[in-house]
Amino acid sequence: MSQSTSPTNHLIDRLILGTILFGLATTPFIYSFSTSELFEFNKMIWVYGLTVALAGLWLIKAVLTRHLTIARTPLDIPLGLFLISQVLATIFSIHPRTSLLGYYTRFNGGLISTFAYTLWYYAIVTHIKKSQIKLVILTLLISSLFASWYAIPEHFSRSFSCVKAGSGFNTLCWSENTNPKYRVFGTFGQPNWLAAYLIMLIPLTIYQIQNSKYKSYLPRLAWIGLLASLIATELFTKSRSGFLGLIIALVVSGLFYLMQYYRARAVRLPVYQIKTHPPNCQTCHQKKTWLTFLVGWSIPLVILLVMLIFGTPFSPSFSGLISSISGQTPVTAPTSFTTEPTEIGGTESGEIRKIVWSGALKVWQRYPWFGSGVETFAYSYYLDRPQAHNLVSEWDFLYNKAHNEFLNYLATTGLIGFLSYLLLLASASWIAIKVYFKSNTTPQAQNGQLAGALLAGLTGLSVTNFFGFSTVTVSLLMFVWLGLISLLAIPPQTPLNPLTKTNIWQQLLVCLCSILMFLGLSQVSRSWHADQDYATATALFKEKHTQATTDLEIEQQNQLAIDTLLKAIQASPSEALYYNKLSEEYSSLALEATQAGQSELTQTLIEASIASSDITLELNPVNLNFYKSRVRVFANLAQIDNKYLEVVRQTLLSAIRLAPTDPKLTYNLAQVKVSMNNLPKALDWYRQTLKLKPDYIQAHLAYALTLEKVGDYAQSWREIEQLELVIGDNPELQALKARLQVESNSQ
Repeated sequence: MSQSTSPTNHLIDRLILGTILFGLATTPFIYSFSTSELFEFNKMIWVYGLTVALAGLWLIKAVLTRHLTIARTPLDIPLGLFLISQVLATIFSIHPRTSLLGYYTRFNGGLISTFAYTLWYYAIVTHIKKSQIKLVILTLLISSLFASWYAIPEHFSRSFSCVKAGSGFNTLCWSENTNPKYRVFGTFGQPNWLAAYLIMLIPLTIYQIQNSKYKSYLPRLAWIGLLASLIATELFTKSRSGFLGLIIALVVSGLFYLMQYYRARAVRLPVYQIKTHPPNCQTCHQKKTWLTFLVGWSIPLVILLVMLIFGTPFSPSFSGLISSISGQTPVTAPTSFTTEPTEIGGTESGEIRKIVWSGALKVWQRYPWFGSGVETFAYSYYLDRPQAHNLVSEWDFLYNKAHNEFLNYLATTGLIGFLSYLLLLASASWIAIKVYFKSNTTPQAQNGQLAGALLAGLTGLSVTNFFGFSTVTVSLLMFVWLGLISLLAIPPQTPLNPLTKTNIWQQLLVCLCSILMFLGLSQVSRSWHADQDYATATALFKEKHTQATTDLEIEQQNQLAIDTLLKAIQASPSEALYYNKLSEEYSSLALEATQAGQSELTQTLIEASIASSDITLELNPVNLNFYKSRVRVFANLAQIDNKYLEVVRQTLLSAIRLAPTDPKLTYNLAQVKVSMNNLPKALDWYRQTLKLKPDYIQAHLAYALTLEKVGDYAQSWREIEQLELVIGDNPELQALKARLQVESNSQ
């Protein structure tokens, strides 16, 4: 028998609190250049690791106290309904594995991640005391300060990420199209994602300014400095949706502040200072009223000043305004900046969003109750993709989200998931408002102000999510915000009396919990290393012709890449993406072996490529990209043996059934028909392609060439004339016109 376990319980409590604070402080900064996706994947893996640690510590505490404590909260029912909706959407999903884990490269939003965030919610309400909320807020704000300082230098062409990448304190490690000197993104990967994070923290910063102690000006000045830093970073993202979310968050914060001000006037003192001085202290009252006035006006003045200096997505900066007056042209971001396809580009982002949103509604109509499955938008959208999408500049981009969080839930989790999500947000908002209006005494007043700040952050996030989608960090913060709101609403929890002794069974259970926690962390680590191996293999295949100089070196690098990819498959044998990559590389190597005259090796590689491609579609038969990849694989093999053209044809037909409005598929099928010398069918597929996308220049040219082959010179000439109006003088067109003239005269 061991002695008193009180110190052990206290240690477990401190470890749980430390894990929560550590996770909140570090998650925004997690990224790696060694994985296939730099930012979201690493953040998701990090959150999973922290969640496993939290769950393990929680279970150990339950064993020691002989009671699994889970606080009851006002959000239990809404949150429970939301979880049930996600489970049902996963069960009825068109691809349950994707719904369980999330779409590869996005990861956030899968069922497992939702359960992880929910565990964080209950960890907050169960293990955080109300007196520790200030510590949570302080941790969040200090973390946001460093996140801001990390991103701000990018605006001035200085990136800490490039230091990590080895190119120095510059932005040269990023391509021109994704360079953060145009739109900063810090450790978040995309400007909109950083903007959404900042929106949630800015109202908390305002709350901290309002509740700083009056004894010294320094704390308040420090918080005002943080506010200016966060606002500046928000503006440097140049995110329009982020700016709209910021304005709404500030309006909500302002409304709560005004209500606080008028309620305070009713008792002649700031609500949170009622007990500081006696009611008849006129001098104190005048001093505090004046300071309250200054505090109230310092916030909007700082915000407006920062906006005037640096500009907004809808107005120029001060320097830009001066430049325009003096006739100089300020430096702007290139129109091809691609960190967010629906935010910028040739076609106005609003037009693109409307098309994607209409497609999302069609997906919902196809799967009205439970949706196509959690995180399956990348699969289901293309079956109902509007033909109008072919006429925008980003017509061939992959859309794995609806770029509207609400429509994304509607499309992928159906009406059940959509309504449960709205219920969760509405319930949290109602609870926050109730907490605010119930604040009558001094300590409760600050609770009300905090509830208002949390609600402002959630409201701002909802606005940005209306034009985009949530990511790992803001999803985690959203559930933490829900937890803090619930914590403010529930009475203090009565701590359990610790047991004085533990028996052998408890000690064994503690060991078992520790082993399970270790196994969970090992699995999380295994998933991360599998992706790292996949990324390494991909890089090796790309670099073999640039870094390897001899045939032997190329062969060695090929073998190393294959071995590394097989290692990833061994770690994650159900991941179709890894088999897909393996199939592509085997087909390329088979083509190289044929050119080198290695017939036996060629046959081995062909068989391996086909087997890997078959496994890919067995694991995921609804991912359009895998069908396109299979087309490339068998197109390579068809250069070795024409019999594989038939497989290309069949694969394209299968892909067209998944994406009937994709003109690239019909165009490629027409090309295959040309290769199979079935020119009449090829012309039919070219016409179908041009019907789907009338401005498809490649298809017009191929159509004209095929018309020439079948002897329809007049129609071919008309196609050329139409092309000349679009692309002007072109050597290939001139050569075709010359041939047509000769062939027409010969008739």
